[in-house]
Amino acid sequence: MNHRLYASATALLLAVCIPHAAAETKQPESSRQPETQIASAPKQNSAYPADEAKIARNMAAWDKLMATPEQQYPSFEELEELRRKNPRDNIESLIRRKRNNEEFAKHAVPLKQILPLTDKGITSIEVFYGGMAPPPTGIVVERFFDVKNSYSPFEIGLPPGTNLLVDKVSVNDNTYSDMAHFILPPERFSEFADRLNHVRAWRYPNPQSEFDSIEHRLFVLITYQDGRQWALGVNSRFPKDQYLEAIIVPELPLAESKYNFVYLSLRDIVLLMQHLDDRVPVFLERFDAKELGLVNERRQWKEILQNMNRAEKPVAAKQSPARGKRQIRR
Repeated sequence: MNHRLYASATALLLAVCIPHAAAETKQPESSRQPETQIASAPKQNSAYPADEAKIARNMAAWDKLMATPEQQYPSFEELEELRRKNPRDNIESLIRRKRNNEEFAKHAVPLKQILPLTDKGITSIEVFYGGMAPPPTGIVVERFFDVKNSYSPFEIGLPPGTNLLVDKVSVNDNTYSDMAHFILPPERFSEFADRLNHVRAWRYPNPQSEFDSIEHRLFVLITYQDGRQWALGVNSRFPKDQYLEAIIVPELPLAESKYNFVYLSLRDIVLLMQHLDDRVPVFLERFDAKELGLVNERRQWKEILQNMNRAEKPVAAKQSPARGKRQIRR
């Protein structure tokens, strides 16, 4: 048996069976990564101006991170071997998720082809992001407005538009970060709706409403002039998956009969959120915790980005003298 394979599968099983991340307020001090402390009120803004060049580099580094061996499932043969040797472990769930990865690549199409979103008559767009926080003990289902009420800056009484995606704030001796509330300005409504329409999606067959997409950590709420509200709830990322479990409700109230269960491209959602804040990709782990199978993916992403920048500097340095010589000859 490949011990690295077994360790990888064990870490994935921990993610299936127990909360895969710990709230920052519950992390031991030794596992926290240093971040800039906010002395005054946290930042409030509608959305950061999009820097397409920066976003492209961020996503290139993200692609490299997602292509590492640690982000890949074992082969079906290896998973079957693990299932035979560990019949009490829930290896079947990992096999199912790996199969979903492959099926998603085959069936995913732009969202506009299955559940088109109109940009006509939009009066407001709000995005609530709750990070990788685990659910409290005893909480089974968290969807849509639960992100706003339990995992956004609203939870700790901060004003609308507070962005703690990178920054952190202390409230009553507890530290909060990796959450944000974005209020888009009207001039960005059409752009955001268009980006949503191009997110790759797969309306997967035979969803089980009591089990599928029950841990939302991203909530998009779009309101129209006629009072209608369109809602998107997205699960937190599961390790090694290329998709996110989600529910779309074309019109509130949130009647379960109106739920549209879809898988959404993880990359497309990360890219969508980069156009709201391009400082760091969403849905990356921020802690190291070997006992939970966690690695600080945000740190890994930053290291990849820094290595990319260092690799380009020598190339730029070699090109500069040549340009200078041509200018002298003139």
